[in-house]
Amino acid sequence: MSTPLQRILPAKTPHIAAQLTPEQKKWKEYRDTVIYREHAAISHIHFSPVAPHDFAITSSTRIQIVSGRTRQITKTIAKFKETVYSGEFRADGRLICASDASGQVQVFDATTRSSLLSLHPTNYPTQVCRFHPSRNATLLTGSDDRILRLYDISTLNDDPIAVFTGHEDYVRAACFPDPSSNIVVSGSYDGTVRVWDSRGDGLVLNQGEPIESIVALSPNVVAVASGPTIKILDLISGKSVKTLTNFQKTVMDLTVLPDGLMAGGLDGHVKVFDSQWNVVNGWKFGGPVLSVGMSPDMKHVVTGQLSGLVTVRSIKAKKLPPQATVKSGAYERLVRGAKYSGDAGSIIVENEKKKPKQNLSERLIHQFRYGDALVSSLGPGISNETTAMVLAALRERGKIRVALSGRDDSLLEPLMRWCISALSDARYYELAIDWIGVVLDMYPALIAQSPLLEQLLRELEGKVSQEINRSRDAVRIEGMLRMLS
Repeated sequence: MSTPLQRILPAKTPHIAAQLTPEQKKWKEYRDTVIYREHAAISHIHFSPVAPHDFAITSSTRIQIVSGRTRQITKTIAKFKETVYSGEFRADGRLICASDASGQVQVFDATTRSSLLSLHPTNYPTQVCRFHPSRNATLLTGSDDRILRLYDISTLNDDPIAVFTGHEDYVRAACFPDPSSNIVVSGSYDGTVRVWDSRGDGLVLNQGEPIESIVALSPNVVAVASGPTIKILDLISGKSVKTLTNFQKTVMDLTVLPDGLMAGGLDGHVKVFDSQWNVVNGWKFGGPVLSVGMSPDMKHVVTGQLSGLVTVRSIKAKKLPPQATVKSGAYERLVRGAKYSGDAGSIIVENEKKKPKQNLSERLIHQFRYGDALVSSLGPGISNETTAMVLAALRERGKIRVALSGRDDSLLEPLMRWCISALSDARYYELAIDWIGVVLDMYPALIAQSPLLEQLLRELEGKVSQEINRSRDAVRIEGMLRMLS
């Protein structure tokens, strides 16, 4: 009786499993992704504070409302003639406010989409429009005329109850840090953060970079997106508590989390910070990110890009175990004995185990067709792990020269390219060196006659020089670290 052929196993390489923290595991659960495409840049994203936490996507001349349950677009508000900005829900989720490039400010019913109020305080674009977090009748606007206005929408008077002037450039961000008061914190392209109350201008904090976004972390602390940095400002002392420099380009939007902060920037990164301001998670997108949002129940993460793409990442709903159904007595009698497995004296004949299916390269090696096995491992669509497995198996059998005999540049080219790329991989560089050595020993004349192989040989030389320089740098760094320790 012949023994079964053993499977060819991938070469074992040193591997250190990355230890994920509980915080990282939590953010890895956002895997269920839905993507929408709009016709223009996504200027704003805002979630309703009321369950099921629908969210509004502001883009071009319309606002689209997406269901927090199904993640499907349920309503579209398209009653604008100019580019619309800053579509936001009120604290009770019943109204939506928005402003546009003509300076018009409108308030809509979130259910019927009907326009309830229209204000036109200025002809300049108004990019800041939001409700007070606890006073439903209070509405704040900020425009390119460098003025902020506070309205009471419960009255029939269109005049603002307060006007804040003092910024020297466009107003781009504002928030209410304290839900129990009408204190306003605003940011402008003049690089200043200003604190306003009913008496007018108060604290002025110069950040040196245009302000794109401001969010309140507490009644006395705000986070400010200023250029490529995020600054945590204490409004009582008027000083910066922390400066985050984790972005390469301008930070465009901030969102407050229950235990941290989320930010998106023009470098395409969305990063999550914990309460100690350490980066605990991040996503990389293909284009600049203009807006980010997190649902209050922490189920959905939404990002909007300059290209018009909207990405919704959600936590997959956990499947509940199937509940046992109550069956009638007649059914029990019908299936009686179906689960009987026999007594102790019963003889159980086991079916033969199916042999594991071998791939093409394994079959060719077991058929002693080493050259064909080499060709099959270098074909298109073959992973590096599979190629390395076949090359290692041929090396263990001492069949490298047999597999390479009688070859031309059509086979040597993919082999050389794989070996060149494998030199920078710690798992495969020893295997690549062994095969390159045999190729150079067997085919020096062919390499000299083939321009393609000669070019690959020069690339190989450059790759070896690059790895030598990296090794030298690593030795220098190791010496520096030893001196420090």
